[in-house]
Amino acid sequence: MSRDLLWIGFLAVVYVIIKYKPDWFNQVVIAVTGKAIGKAALDKQPDHLTLQPETGPASRPEARSAIDSLQRRGFVPGGSYSIAEMGNLPVHFLLKQDEGAVAVVYEHPKVGAWCDIACRFQDGTTFTITNAKMGGGLEPRPGHTTARVPGLTPTALHLRYSRERPAGQPRLVSPADVATVFADAYAEEMAWRKDRGVSRTEVRAVSREGAGRSAA
Repeated sequence: MSRDLLWIGFLAVVYVIIKYKPDWFNQVVIAVTGKAIGKAALDKQPDHLTLQPETGPASRPEARSAIDSLQRRGFVPGGSYSIAEMGNLPVHFLLKQDEGAVAVVYEHPKVGAWCDIACRFQDGTTFTITNAKMGGGLEPRPGHTTARVPGLTPTALHLRYSRERPAGQPRLVSPADVATVFADAYAEEMAWRKDRGVSRTEVRAVSREGAGRSAA
């Protein structure tokens, strides 16, 4: 569920590296030094996240709407936090214990608000469905499936989650430990990516997403 945060940070660094150059030049640079660009982008990402509890409500109307929609679907609040390493990015957790579901509503000042619904199983694998508009440039980690349905409403997102979640015994998450579970998931993802490295194909895909977004 926190893979989206890794993607945002990675995209920002790649975009800065290739900014203001024509697309053909960027593709030449990526072809020659793509893995080095990917390593530089990963090296700038924090290994761990620090979540600070917040007491205020979501500030963006679309985030408040997402939270209300999920609560009408039976989710209960799991707490609101800000992520220090991401410029105090606000995140709001909601839980649905009977489905093993953890929903995360993000509020980003530039990307906007989006929602993930995720389940971690007893065997350590995960399933996540997200309505984030971007973020498909990085290849998935084995055993950690992410379904991307950009622009889908939180209600429809939950319906898809209920239909598509793989069979398995979920690990139940309580409001007391949801922030820790989230931070641990990010740290695991980052450790795997830094050990694996980033391919030229991934850097090319991320750079195209960033170029497409800046042109929109």
